[in-house]
Amino acid sequence: MTGYAIADRSSDLCSMHDLFEAFFERVCVAQLPQSKPVRPGEWTFMQTVAHITAAAEIYLHALEETVQGQTFSLPNLRARTDLARLNEQEIAKRSQLPLSVLSGSFLQALQKTAQITQHLDVSELSLPVALPIFNRSLTIAELLDMQIVHPGMLHADQLTRLVGLPPLWKQYSSEFMHRQLARFFQLMSLVYWPERGGTLQAHIKFHIAGPGGGRWSLFIQPVGTFAKEGNFHHPTVTLWSPHPHAFSSFLMGQDRMPWPILKGRMLPSGDLQLALQLGRLFNPT
Repeated sequence: MTGYAIADRSSDLCSMHDLFEAFFERVCVAQLPQSKPVRPGEWTFMQTVAHITAAAEIYLHALEETVQGQTFSLPNLRARTDLARLNEQEIAKRSQLPLSVLSGSFLQALQKTAQITQHLDVSELSLPVALPIFNRSLTIAELLDMQIVHPGMLHADQLTRLVGLPPLWKQYSSEFMHRQLARFFQLMSLVYWPERGGTLQAHIKFHIAGPGGGRWSLFIQPVGTFAKEGNFHHPTVTLWSPHPHAFSSFLMGQDRMPWPILKGRMLPSGDLQLALQLGRLFNPT
């Protein structure tokens, strides 16, 4: 669990709400027919908004039921291998909704999550959440972090790029960016697939220079994967980036190998074979 307090999470949820509210106000509906994906298999702008809305509502409902002492469940989500199909189903359910309705539902889910967070007790942060989309059960703290990171990092570039705007993370303060990266690496450890890694034991070190950056390590073991912030030695592979924006562009898919290396946005060292496998080992679906 990341070490940020309830107040940090509540404040960051409010910040996400305000940033996305301003973003949606800038998006002109007339732009949407031209907002076509440029990569095969990529979602359109409206599909992406439908996806982040569905995810935000699911995280909210899971939070609400867990704090009420109930066990959250979705009939079409029994294992993490169901996630890709669930994503498509949830997008299809919202395919006819206008942007105003989708964005309103998304913003409302963030706002309600922030309100619930404000009234949480510290002891409740470690409560397990029955949401089988990772390699182990989530805690409420990790669920809150996912509610912030999922739209604010994982899809922040995809949404804005489709309508010709810069990534939302370029508006983050260095302190907020640092918290987002810390949350991201913690959650990255949860999307590792032990079934794909097998007996792999490795130490992946990320060194992100510049304001908001830092050093994080992912430790991969057959029995479990975990993340730590700090300068740990003897990594299997190190990925260095000159600043958080370059690193975010790489991890969130704006830049694909080998372009980040050629542009100076990413410098790998150590086991390059492992570096090339990271996408397969840590793909959420």
